[in-house]
Amino acid sequence: MTRKNTPAAAPVKRDRDSGIDLVKVCAMYFVLSLHFCLYGGYYTFPMADLSVTVISGFRMLSYECVPLFLLITGFLMGKAQPTAKHYIKVTPIVVNSMVIAAITIAFKILVLKEHWEFYVWAESVYHLAQPGYGWYVNMFIPLYLMMPFINAAYRGMQTKKAKIGMLIVLIFVANLAISVNRFRIIQHPDEKVSIGFTPNYFGNIWPFAYYWTGLMIAEYRPKIKKWILLPVLLLLLTGEVLLDRFTSEFGWNEGINFTNEDFPNIFVASAFFLLLYDVKIRNKIVRGILKAVASLSMTVYLLSYIGDCIYVQHFLGGENSPAIFVQRYFKIIPLHFLLTVLASFPVFYLGKFISWLIMKPLFWLTSLPQRKAAKSDGS
Repeated sequence: MTRKNTPAAAPVKRDRDSGIDLVKVCAMYFVLSLHFCLYGGYYTFPMADLSVTVISGFRMLSYECVPLFLLITGFLMGKAQPTAKHYIKVTPIVVNSMVIAAITIAFKILVLKEHWEFYVWAESVYHLAQPGYGWYVNMFIPLYLMMPFINAAYRGMQTKKAKIGMLIVLIFVANLAISVNRFRIIQHPDEKVSIGFTPNYFGNIWPFAYYWTGLMIAEYRPKIKKWILLPVLLLLLTGEVLLDRFTSEFGWNEGINFTNEDFPNIFVASAFFLLLYDVKIRNKIVRGILKAVASLSMTVYLLSYIGDCIYVQHFLGGENSPAIFVQRYFKIIPLHFLLTVLASFPVFYLGKFISWLIMKPLFWLTSLPQRKAAKSDGS
């Protein structure tokens, strides 16, 4: 009796995580919200004003934008290997940055009437200083290059305890060090006495802690009830706001001003991420919109600079107060977000096309050894 060969079953295609797209869109919105606080007058308000404390809640939540992007990166990139394909795929990030830099320079020359020598513009592009939010790309590219080796270190740790231990060390040498060293007793606006100190030489590796946290969430998928996560998130945010409020007698930047790199935001960002990352969205239209908008995350981040300049010039003149700020907050940011998303589509696809032109021959070159080996085996 002969045995018939049955074709192998096709691998089941895994649905795209709509919850991840939702978190990414929220992080994009938080970018615009945070920058509105910068340009909209928040930092000129007295911290003692109760209404400013309420506004600070919006600002503190908005500071989760970069932490969320890094958590998502760790969650999605845990399988990255040190291959030519991985490193070639950094091309769209660089190309997109350069395209937006060119657009930003044209905007500054034609609209803002800024005029500099060509070499000054060129240097600003090379240094990822165009637009002004290019620092994120400056941080992300080295992280992208190191991802395969971070992943290898992560996989090399055989126990959950070891991985948690590494996360604690990362938080201590980077995030916690930054926060503790910022803590001061304020006696006078011009006299500051630090009461905290930890060695902080490695403070700039704070993105690693978020990336590592994303790796751990992707592996262990912690199941925490939403009705527990939501109040925990609100309590954490409230604690940050109150600590900022009561240590900032002489101004917002004189006290505990928690930002991207501070250790409490690892817990705030993680709580927010866990609240939404596994949300299942069944509606295909909503899923499609989320997917399309989420793909624009870095483009929206960088291109939002132009919208920031526009509403600063045209919508933020005249009297300002916490009440006026809140009105503007809920009017300007949704419009800014919608217009920036719409403007980002052609920019994104232009960058994608240029990247394809660059990447296609690179992929062809790197696949030569495999093609030669396959040809020799076939002959």
